[in-house]
Parts: sequence; C-alpha cells; structure tokens
Amino acid sequence: MVASDSNGSIRNGIRRLLRNEWFIAVAILVTAMAVRWEFHLWNPHPTGFFIYHGSPISDGSSYTFKAINIAKGYGIPPTQQPAIRPFYSIVLACLYTWTGFSLGAISALNIVIGGATAALIYLCGALVFNRLCAFGAALFFAIDPTQLIQTPQAGTEPLGLLFFVGSVYAALLAFKNGRAAMFFLSGLLIGLSNLTRTLTVFTLPFYVALILLVGWRKRTPKAAGIHAFLLLFGFFSVMLPWLIRQERLYGIVSLSDNIGEAIYAATSPLYKRWTPAVRKDADAAGIPNTIRDRYRYFIDRSVENVKTNPRFYLRNVGAALWEYANTFGPRSRAANRYQDWFSSAAQGQRVLLFYLLAFTLLMWLLRRDSPFAPSSLLFLLISIGLVVLYRILPSWATFVPVVSGFVFTWMAGRRMPNLILAGTLVAAVLGSAVFANSVLFRAILMTDWLFLLYFLAAIWFPAESLSRRLAGEPQQGSAAGTEDDEPSSFQSALSLISRRSCLLLVIATLGFFLVSGARLIALSASNQRRKSKRQSVLEWSLARGLTVPDKVGILQRLQYSPSCIPQEDYRQLQIYQGGKLPPKFGDYIVELESFYYDYHIPPGETLPYRMLGPKPYARTLVRLARLEFFFAGDIPAALADRPLVFIGVVVPQEVEDRDQALRPLVKGLAIVPLGGNGQPDFAHAVCAPPASEFTR
Repeated sequence: MVASDSNGSIRNGIRRLLRNEWFIAVAILVTAMAVRWEFHLWNPHPTGFFIYHGSPISDGSSYTFKAINIAKGYGIPPTQQPAIRPFYSIVLACLYTWTGFSLGAISALNIVIGGATAALIYLCGALVFNRLCAFGAALFFAIDPTQLIQTPQAGTEPLGLLFFVGSVYAALLAFKNGRAAMFFLSGLLIGLSNLTRTLTVFTLPFYVALILLVGWRKRTPKAAGIHAFLLLFGFFSVMLPWLIRQERLYGIVSLSDNIGEAIYAATSPLYKRWTPAVRKDADAAGIPNTIRDRYRYFIDRSVENVKTNPRFYLRNVGAALWEYANTFGPRSRAANRYQDWFSSAAQGQRVLLFYLLAFTLLMWLLRRDSPFAPSSLLFLLISIGLVVLYRILPSWATFVPVVSGFVFTWMAGRRMPNLILAGTLVAAVLGSAVFANSVLFRAILMTDWLFLLYFLAAIWFPAESLSRRLAGEPQQGSAAGTEDDEPSSFQSALSLISRRSCLLLVIATLGFFLVSGARLIALSASNQRRKSKRQSVLEWSLARGLTVPDKVGILQRLQYSPSCIPQEDYRQLQIYQGGKLPPKFGDYIVELESFYYDYHIPPGETLPYRMLGPKPYARTLVRLARLEFFFAGDIPAALADRPLVFIGVVVPQEVEDRDQALRPLVKGLAIVPLGGNGQPDFAHAVCAPPASEFTR
C-alpha cells in the first residue's frame, strides 16, 4: 500500500511538472542543445560538407564565402551568388566578425538555433493540441537524426526553420489574444524566414486572408484591417530593403535570382525539376551571363511555357503536392531522393518508430488512472495499434494520418488554432510544390515538425477517446491526463523563473546580434572610406585580374624556376582566356583569386558528394568562383586569405555527374602568391609533387 501511494505520488508530481508549460519549454531547449552538443563532440572534426560538396545540393560554399566577406566589412562579393537570399550569411557574419572563419562557430550557431526551435515547437503544439503532443513532437525534434546531421553544416534550413516556427507561434498568439504587436512580429519573422530559406512566403497571404475572414465574421473590419496591415508591415520592413537593393543593382524584384531558373525548370517538359543544365538554354540563346538578363530570360520563358502547355505545369505542381503530402512515412522516405546519407531522412523514420512506442508507454504510465485500469490498458493497445497501422500504410496513403490528426483536433474543439496550423502546413507545402522542388529531402526540414504534430494527434486523440468510451468512462477535454489543476506556489514560481529565463535568453541573443551588426556596419563604412581614398596594390590586382600576356609569362617562368609545369613551347600552350564558353580538357588555367578555407581529402577517401574518386594519396580542394581546383598534398595554411595565382590544367570529371560537370575540374600544378608589389612571388610558389599520380 505504501509502495502504491509512493508510485502515485511520483506520477502525480511528474504530471504536474509536465503541465508547467514554461519549465518544459526551457527543459526542451536545454535538451535539444545538449543533444546537438553531444553530436558535435562525437564529430570533433566536422566536415562542413554543405560548404564543399557542390551543386546542385547546396549553396553552402557561397553562404560561407559571403559571411566571411561581410565579417571583414567588404559586403556581399559579386562572384558568390550576390542576388540570393542573404540573411543566413549575415547572421553567420555576426559570429565571424568575432571568431573569423570557423566550422566550430557554425556548429555553435546551429546548436543554439536547434534548442530555440525545439522550445518554440513545444509552445506551438501546446496552443493547438495539448502539452503531451507538444512535448512528444518537440522532444523528437531534439533527437531527430534528420535535424541532428545539420548541426555542423552551413545550411540555411535550421535558421529559416527557427524564424518559421517563431512566425507560427506569434500568429497563434495574435489570433488568440488579438495583440497588434504579435501580428507585426509574425509578419517580421515570415520575412526573415524567407530571406533565409524561401519556402514559407505563402503563409503571408493565408494569414492576411484569415485575419480579414475573422474580422468579417466578428463584424470588426477596422480591427481586422489594422491587424492585416501590421502583418504586412512587419514582413515588408525586413523584405523591402532587400528588394530595393535587388532592383537597384540587378534590375530584378525578387527574393532570389535563382527563382527564375527554378520556375523555368518546373514549367519545362524537358527538365520538370530544377537542374543547373537549364543554364545551357540561356547560353544557347546568347543571353549575357548577367543576373538581370538571365533572370528575365528564365521568367519570360516560364510564362511562355505556361501559356503553351498549362496542363503540364499544373500536373507537375500537382505531382509535387501529392509527393509532399505523402512524404512523412517510412516507405516514402525509402525512395531514392531521400537516400543521400547527409539527409538521414530514412534513419529519422526508423528512430521515430521506437520513439513513438517508448513515448506511448510513458504516457500510459503517467495517466491519471492506474496503468492497469481498463481505460489505461485500452489506451495503450489502441495507441500501439494505430502506430503499427500508420507505419504499414502504402506510400500513396501516407497523408491519411495527417488528415486524421486534423479531423480529431477539430473534433476536440481547438478549431481556430487547428485551422491556423493546418493552413500553415498547406501554404508551406505549396511554397515548395510550385517549383516542383528537386531537393525534397531539404524542404522537409522546414515542415516535418508540422507533419509530426498531426501524426501524434492522429494516434493519441482517438486512442484517448476510444479507450474511455469502451471502458464506459466519461470523456475528458484533453488526451492522456493532461487536465489543468490549480498550480501550487512552487509551480507558479518555477513557471515564472522559466519564463524569465527564456526572456533573458532572447534579450541576450538580440543584444549580441545588435552589437555584432553595429560592428559590421562600422567595418563596412570604414572600408568604404578607405576604398574611396586609396586602393592597395593587392586590391587593385585582384580587381584587375590577369591579362593574357601575364598568364603566358607566369607559365613560362614556372617551366624553369621553380619547375612546376612541363617544358614546352609557350606558343603551343592552350590558355583559357575566359568568356562565355567553358574551358576544354587540356586548357591551362591561370586565375588570380583568393580563398579562405580548403578541404583536406585523406588518402583513399573522397568527398561526401562524390565529385571525384578516391586516390592513394592526400589531396586538397579549393572551390574557386567558377571551377574546382584539386591539389596533390596539402596547401600551406599561410596562403589563406591572400591573393594567389592558381595554375592548373582542365581534366575530365573523375565521377560521372550531370550537374557537377558544369563546374570544370582542374588538376592543380602550382599556386603562386602575390608579393607586396602586386607581382607574382615565385620564391614562395607551391608546386604539386611531380611524382604523384595527380600530376602525371
């Protein structure tokens, strides 16, 4: 009897703790950060493969390069996708302005982002479903391999997801309390999310329409108009400066110039989905390789495609919608497009099965009724049965649990929050489907939390209702014993401390980025003044580049001292001179550039994204503006962040890849730094080892 009372007391204490919303939010934040920190420790040498593994999977190299330049006060470099959404690079620059380029800084940023996102997922789930559904979804986000693998990577999805979840939470609070500030904050966060990862922009018109609809039904059109204006004002307060810059510098009004390529591919029966090969169409049409001309060409061709064959585009978008709607399941995630090891999408679904079973057992033990009461046993059996049923559904029926979750949540009486969240999910899915998104394994990073919340509701809501009905017990307002009791003074104090801790974290984070932003602005202004007064010899050399006689002279010198390239008549050397046409195999490359980081490839290994095969010796990769430069052995660290002349010869691709073939592969022969006078410093040139297979 004493043991039974003791167990009941422990269960009651845990239940009361789980009902303490802000304490659980802090606990989830800490847990998610701790798990990511542990992941980082188990991967002490993060590969940063989003920086290196190339097109079309990631733009991580350009994000990082831009962040380094912004941190140095140079702004966004014109050679690194300057018209693509910039906010991740700006946030990363706020760290680099203190640390310099650092893969550890990327991990630290993603650890904090992951913790904050998990806490916000919990708060959203608590408003729409109940605290246990919210806790289950947020805790899985903390351990989901699909999300954990992003920790050391310079990708936009984690930060874009943070702003997206924050915008949803602000919208839920805005509709619940009618606070004008929350509408403004929601719009602002939608803007930041799309300046980071452009997938959620369609949530903006959905929220505006919902505001006006609610105002019409409540007969408060004036208040609805004000709230809609504040939502739009928040969005355009962060979006308008970027759009003005796009129009002034490049003559386009778009979040990203690559939207033109994406929509063109989606409307083209030849391509169907985005691929870098679409650029060959612009080359064949003689379109100048400028952002303005290429963007307008692709947009105009997209309009022509839709006018010519509208049914194809509608079918393509419909197929993408159907695929996305059926994405959250083990059979769907087993498809080829999820097989990339760096997505961990299939592994995440395997972990989810064991997680659901374990969490269901926890809910069973924590129910208000005895674990062996009829309703509790029925709840356990029905929950496990639904988990198994949903897991064995064919891939084309994976959407059923999500729709069921919406229906059961609606029946539970949480209609407005449910409508907001369901509309958000549909809008986010549509934002990917209109481009027939070809990298779905990255798009799901933004929406999996929504699918999971509805998946959990489709299990635990009907299990709770059916178990009580079959046991002949009265229905309760929420699932699994999450009823609210009067909080004790201890619980109230704990909630207050937790809430203030969250507020303190937000203030500290905002303060850090405000100070860092001010530092970046000061550095940029200082560099602009210095640039307007005097340009150094090195800066002038980089801006001017190398003339053909310069390239010939460098190759001639490297034939003798130091001897880095084979001796032959310089008039027979095929030197690539630039222009629209790509270099040919055998062309010599002599390019003046600089690099901030390289990638060491150990003997017998290759890159995560296989653009080359393994070799028995070590190699180093430097990603230059238009080509991949591989060098046998190591490149001295002292050459980083200096003007360098890269000398090599174009070779065939080592691994057949349609997309990677658009970036020439260059066998590095030598790297020559520039001296203080802006001339090549041959005394400190680095030559590739002549005995290696790479230089034969």
